[in-house]
Amino acid sequence: SACTEELLDGVPLDMEYIPAGTFMMGSPESEEERLDDEKLHPVTISKPFYLGKYPVTQAQMRAVMGVNPSQSKGDNLPVEQVSWNDCQDFLNKINQRAKTITFRLPTEAEWEYAARGGTTGARYGELDGIAWYDGNSGQRTHAVKGKRANGVRGQPCRRFRRNLLNSEFAAHRDAGSVIGIA
Repeated sequence: SACTEELLDGVPLDMEYIPAGTFMMGSPESEEERLDDEKLHPVTISKPFYLGKYPVTQAQMRAVMGVNPSQSKGDNLPVEQVSWNDCQDFLNKINQRAKTITFRLPTEAEWEYAARGGTTGARYGELDGIAWYDGNSGQRTHAVKGKRANGVRGQPCRRFRRNLLNSEFAAHRDAGSVIGIA
């Protein structure tokens, strides 16, 4: 269910196939720290897509863009200190090289659907086991792939087609198998 695209100079980008489906987007009124705009409502993702398995690493950013804007340095650390425009530049550069696929950021619904991994709760596990955050990070950036994945498993790579690859640019979080950039 995982696919790998070579970005440049042998630097891989791992992706996961996310099947189409329906889920309840948002959160119940009883959920802690719920925002007013998170009303539960059904959403259907009508087409399958690919999503980066991990946040974009500094090695990936350097391979594509030739620079690493991050404050905390390390090839396997997630990229930080980037804007939405920086993300678009990254995507444009890899799309110029891609032969069979088109990379883009996911919609909010696609990201939430993939991040939930088929669960209905606020999280698919205990927060300390699935994400780095201010309560467990020691105020430092951690390498990607360091937390438990959400269990999303999709189709084999043979279904890889142009315009089905999506991704999410994430700077500080590693929530497992659904956050990354493509």
